[in-house]
Amino acid sequence: MEREFAISAKAYAISAAVALTYIVKQKNDWESEDMQKFKKALGIAVGRIQIDILSEIYKKYPDLDDLADEGSFGK
Repeated sequence: MEREFAISAKAYAISAAVALTYIVKQKNDWESEDMQKFKKALGIAVGRIQIDILSEIYKKYPDLDDLADEGSFGK
């Protein structure tokens, strides 16, 4: 994976995750069973973006991980 591609892919992946979270913010009532399933699906999708896409980018280019600086949680 070339660095320029990784930078672009990261931006698109983050944009996709943000867009999915806006779906959750549109609705206040998540109590029904079908809405709970939908909310769970959104959460899984955001998680897959983080695990399957962003983590692969960060393995190859750790410096692209904005949250991995030495002062961040987990370091």
